[in-house]
Amino acid sequence: DVLQQALAQRRVLWLEHGALEGDDTDAHIDTLARFAPGDAIVFQACDDASDSHYAPLQAMTAEIAALRTTGGQPYRLFPLPWA
Repeated sequence: DVLQQALAQRRVLWLEHGALEGDDTDAHIDTLARFAPGDAIVFQACDDASDSHYAPLQAMTAEIAALRTTGGQPYRLFPLPWA
């Protein structure tokens, strides 16, 4: 509520998971996920189960997949590969 009021927004989407090792921004959201035009979200993904980023980014992916637009529809998701 405080963030919505401070930013004069109707809603705020919040993620609890996701971090990148060595990220000097302490996991600012724009290093993990970004809204794209319309109903799209571009986000950092990791498919390598042996990578230390795998678990937190899989948890973040699940959170993003559960988000809905103001119309109740799922967002179109565009994962970016972790290299």
